[in-house]
Amino acid sequence: GYSDQQVGSPTADQRGVVFGQEFITGKKVQLNRAVASQEVQRAQQEFAAQQMRVLTDVRIAFFSALAAQQRSKLAKEIGESTVGAVNITQKRLDAKEVGKSDLLQARIEFETAQILQRRSQNQYQEAWRKLAAVTGVSTLEPQPLLGQLSEQIPDYQWEPTLNRLLSASPEISAAQAEIQRTRWAYQRAQAERKSNLTFQGIVQDDRSVDATNGAIQLTMPIQIWNRNQGGITQAGHE
Repeated sequence: GYSDQQVGSPTADQRGVVFGQEFITGKKVQLNRAVASQEVQRAQQEFAAQQMRVLTDVRIAFFSALAAQQRSKLAKEIGESTVGAVNITQKRLDAKEVGKSDLLQARIEFETAQILQRRSQNQYQEAWRKLAAVTGVSTLEPQPLLGQLSEQIPDYQWEPTLNRLLSASPEISAAQAEIQRTRWAYQRAQAERKSNLTFQGIVQDDRSVDATNGAIQLTMPIQIWNRNQGGITQAGHE
């Protein structure tokens, strides 16, 4: 900074350069970094958890669409077989080999197959809409999917699966990072009670003595009433 004292005096004017530095006590800077580091780690773990949620939603939507595709295919095959059954029953009725009740039963099965086919087609369209939504591709059109629904399900064991979850779950890691952050924040709140030391120096040209001199000043606030009690209490509860 710039200092000018005794302004207007032709003989006592003092002009000089001021420099200063605040010295942070109580390891506040290191504690601030520790708190910020845990915040970053928590955010990274939450991001990883969100990625896993999105991937899981996409996989579920994919296999739902795959299952709907196979249901629609089977329903179509059933519908085609019932059409043939009605035609055959009609011919047998004309030949007086069966009664009208047999033809009525064949037609009922045909109508049931048509309802099943329309229902499976609606489910197929709905599954594709969900798949388009979770992937964020609104222009995604139904198309043949490659995959198998009959793959063998892994034989998960409780203890190994639980241990893997506890060691690799990003949600648990994020919670642990948050716990550590609050611990560092509590220490930081306690460190706030320690006052910082401010140093200030000045080098000036003193016309009253026609020479160069200087001054040094050290200041430190004395915390009597405000010792960050509220911040410490809040950090402790967190």
